[in-house]
Amino acid sequence: MTRKEITAFYQAHSRRLFNVGCHILQNPEDAEEVMHDTILKFLTQPFRPMMPEQISAWLTRTCIRASIDRLRKRKREALFLEEYALESAAETEEELPEVP
Repeated sequence: MTRKEITAFYQAHSRRLFNVGCHILQNPEDAEEVMHDTILKFLTQPFRPMMPEQISAWLTRTCIRASIDRLRKRKREALFLEEYALESAAETEEELPEVP
């Protein structure tokens, strides 16, 4: 694809993909990153569907899956940080000397 074709493709699909990602993630920065990743993934695929309906469906489905994956990752990271904070607090309490 030429630069002009890529720009036209981006303009045709970016807004819809951003809205899908934003609806799921509730975060515009993450939604924008998922949108860019989805478009880049499509453009680097060796096989691409040729009909516009297939392209739109593939992009939307891929964006939804990527958004859900990012949401799950965010939840796992939050859970890990919460557990780490609890362990750290418990270790700190053990180290403090008792005051008579």
